[in-house]
Amino acid sequence: MKLEVIKKFNGKAEGKVLQPGDVVVTTDIDRINALVKGGYCKITSLEEAAPAGDAGKVVAFQGEEFGLDEVKAALGTIGAPVAANAGVKGVSNALAKLSEEQAANLVKTLKEEE
Repeated sequence: MKLEVIKKFNGKAEGKVLQPGDVVVTTDIDRINALVKGGYCKITSLEEAAPAGDAGKVVAFQGEEFGLDEVKAALGTIGAPVAANAGVKGVSNALAKLSEEQAANLVKTLKEEE
């Protein structure tokens, strides 16, 4: 299931602090129930997670999914480049380190590319 974060919390499974708008994908029913009951997330989709082969191609940012290469290019455009061989984890770490202003510029850049 896909869950959208609505209240900031420390995502132990993700190894980082999750902000409102981030997306959590899990099949752990107990975790889903705890996150929803605690008011941290809302269910946005009942879809299964993408197969492992496709998981490396999409990055979730502020409640939306974008192509990995698209996000890498946009990060370079806003002055926060990542290595050309960075995977989803590396790009996600870079996204977590963005300031609010950089995050707003990134979203604007990604929307323009669509």
